[in-house]
Amino acid sequence: MGLRVLYIDEIFLINLVADYFILLAAAKLCSVYVTRRRLAIAAAFGAVYAVLAALPPLKFLTYPAAIMITFALTVAIAFDVPHRLTRVLAVTFGVAATMAGVISALSNLSPGGVAQIDLRLLAITFAAGYVGLTLVFRRVARRGVIDGTDGGLCEVRISTSSLDKTIRNVLVRALADNGNSLTDPVSGARVCIVAVDDAIALFAPPERERLRAAVKSADYSALAEVTTAKLRLLPYSAVGVTGGSLICFRPERITCNGHARQDLIVALSPNSVSDNGLYNALI
Repeated sequence: MGLRVLYIDEIFLINLVADYFILLAAAKLCSVYVTRRRLAIAAAFGAVYAVLAALPPLKFLTYPAAIMITFALTVAIAFDVPHRLTRVLAVTFGVAATMAGVISALSNLSPGGVAQIDLRLLAITFAAGYVGLTLVFRRVARRGVIDGTDGGLCEVRISTSSLDKTIRNVLVRALADNGNSLTDPVSGARVCIVAVDDAIALFAPPERERLRAAVKSADYSALAEVTTAKLRLLPYSAVGVTGGSLICFRPERITCNGHARQDLIVALSPNSVSDNGLYNALI
């Protein structure tokens, strides 16, 4: 059986799918917030490189130096984290190597080798690899969720502004909780859960008591009544709770131990998140 010819469009699509899932898995493992748009642009950049490298006149693009430069540029396009770029590069390389091993194993099982593996199978393989990697290494990845943490605790400063241009700040101590897998289904950002009593100072006085009462009631109808353009409902589930909702919002600015974070939104809990008072927020 002869080898199947790979056309330019197939090379592009295969590498687009592969790069997207590799970058997405690396983002999960590094606990780095990244927009789907940046991932798509970076994956497209890598796919275009693969197409160009397949052209005989551009054989120099297959040299190791060119490959490593392109790899670094692809990661830099996807992740806007200059202070953590070395770590992200290392993790992305590990994910790519793992995925390559899976494809190599599949090619050994295919009579025609890798050229006989179609795009649909590759897409399924990379999607399954992404799910497997993020599930297996989720706890490991979340250990480094906060920059500059000491023993899993971090000082989190949350800032908001209102229509009267007043800047309001609260400072809480957060625990990087391995069991907290809550993320925002809209943006993909992780969620910093803060007791409403500890965060109520972020809101204008006229709305504080109404908001506090709604959050503490944990009643869906009451929560829905206080939603605004900035406050919305976040679905969640926990032990003994199914189909619950929390009020959440994206603050004007949030920092962890002085490091600005773009990957966090804040959700208000009706109760304290700590029994011993050592912390009053969870990430």
